[in-house]
Amino acid sequence: TSVGIIGGGIAGLACARRLAQLGLRAVVFDTGKRGPGGRASSRTWRGHVVDHAVQFTAGTDPDFVAALEASGAVRRWGDD
Repeated sequence: TSVGIIGGGIAGLACARRLAQLGLRAVVFDTGKRGPGGRASSRTWRGHVVDHAVQFTAGTDPDFVAALEASGAVRRWGDD
């Protein structure tokens, strides 16, 4: 079974990941002009990688925080 997901932002990518964990094939459809992530993506600007739009996220749900940390896409403020 395949599931189509419209949008490659954080919600669409999280949905695809969860569906894969459940054994379903997920196909993400996105304009993806510069890569996945939607508003939570990064861009290269003047030789540096910078956040495109999302400056921070706050997580109170332990599963959400664990998923963010495991993704490698985020880091805790001040860990640099």
